[in-house]
Amino acid sequence: MGKSLIDNPLADNDVVINSITGRRFSQEAIEENKQESQEASKPIKEDVKEKLTKDDTKKITDLVEEFKKEKEDKKAKKLEQKVNEELIEELIQTNKELKEDLKDYEEEVKTTSKKADKEYIKKTYLISQEHIDLIEGLALYSGKERKEVVEDLLNKAIALIDPTIIEKAIKEARSKNKKEETKKEIF
Repeated sequence: MGKSLIDNPLADNDVVINSITGRRFSQEAIEENKQESQEASKPIKEDVKEKLTKDDTKKITDLVEEFKKEKEDKKAKKLEQKVNEELIEELIQTNKELKEDLKDYEEEVKTTSKKADKEYIKKTYLISQEHIDLIEGLALYSGKERKEVVEDLLNKAIALIDPTIIEKAIKEARSKNKKEETKKEIF
């Protein structure tokens, strides 16, 4: 921009006055400024393409691909992290549910155990050593507890007894227990 201000401000040639500064510019300076603006607005892309070599283009392409890959990796990591967080939350919820189920099961076992303890009354009977050895051997052989073996033997023996006799025997035992309870209450 060689000519910005006019050489002779008093001359009446093509002069433009800047409305802000009040300076006077020649028409030639204005035309020169327009030309420079047009050249500056020439697409940078074309200018860059003319000056780039194949190696430069490859480097830029590689950088763009690397940038895209890093972006995809970040997305993948975020997705993986989100999935891991969801799995962890799901496992925590499942763990809570299993703990609740375990508590319910333990309560049920305690209740069942208490009922079973109420059904069995410990009494002592004199049994021959031969029968005790047989019970002990059957328990070891079958992998059961001694009381389970005795229970099985009694159930099998009771199955052989006539049902009417069983009913009479139970009635006798209950009436005897009631009489004993009544005697205890009196004294």
